[in-house]
Amino acid sequence: MYRWFSHQLGNLSVNLKLGIGFGLVLLLTLIITFTGWQGLQGVIDRGDKLAAISRVSQQTQELRNQRLNYEKERTAEAAANVEKALAALDDNLQQVRKRINDSQDKDRLGRQIDAVAEYQRAFTDLKQAAQDREHSRGQLGTSADRAAGLLEQIEQQLLKSESLSQFNSAMTVDKLLQNARFQVRGYTYSGKPEFEQTATAAIDQAAAQLNALIDKLPTEHTESLTNAGHALAGYRAAVGL
Repeated sequence: MYRWFSHQLGNLSVNLKLGIGFGLVLLLTLIITFTGWQGLQGVIDRGDKLAAISRVSQQTQELRNQRLNYEKERTAEAAANVEKALAALDDNLQQVRKRINDSQDKDRLGRQIDAVAEYQRAFTDLKQAAQDREHSRGQLGTSADRAAGLLEQIEQQLLKSESLSQFNSAMTVDKLLQNARFQVRGYTYSGKPEFEQTATAAIDQAAAQLNALIDKLPTEHTESLTNAGHALAGYRAAVGL
């Protein structure tokens, strides 16, 4: 067969031989170029995947930093930064998942995407709890201010009557109320459950002295003292919310 091929090739003209030779060289060049292009595309694709995975790691760290910042500041801006970091991480995970072909890797990415979604739900609940907490603080302030305002009115009236002992009794209750507000403020701002008992005990002490004050002061102050007691009861109830 080789001899036949050599014989046939020998019968061809020089121009045809040169054309076939250049054609074969061109074909080999195209094959090599295509193979190199495919290899280059593979390298670029793997590089893009690695870069995307690196961004996932960076965005995860950024999310952690923003969460810590939110826990420190508890502001709307800090919450928005956490949600922005969550959205960026979720979007990048979705993009990486589209580029991955391995089924196991896709499953892992799917679990990560589900974890981000669960994180988002948990953070939404955390924000709502923070809003409820701020609302409770507002109720606490309103109740405490009402009780303190009523006591102040009574003290002013007792000063005019020049009854020092009665005035001192009212002042004692006032100081206990201020201490209760201080303890409650420490509890609400720290969020530590162990401080709740101290806060409620301080309120109960102030309430007990307030109720005892009703028997010590003239009846003209009974209504104000009763209203102050109701405000203090509402104050204590709001602490447990």
